[in-house]
Amino acid sequence: MDYTHESGWFNKEFILTGKIEKDYGRILRKAYENRTTGDYDAFIEFDKNDVVQLFEEMKQFIVRMEGLLTE
Repeated sequence: MDYTHESGWFNKEFILTGKIEKDYGRILRKAYENRTTGDYDAFIEFDKNDVVQLFEEMKQFIVRMEGLLTE
């Protein structure tokens, strides 16, 4: 497994140790991949429904991370 980018580090430190559920690793990985695509690919367009879904998932991610910080 590659730990050189954000989601790899997150998986190593939080998913594999059982501190956080696997779904949150998937959410972070998808967000990271979309950000990379948006930053470096030419003429990329994202589907509105996909963006709305990821936005909702990221809100859940933030709530979960806030919960982790208060544990």
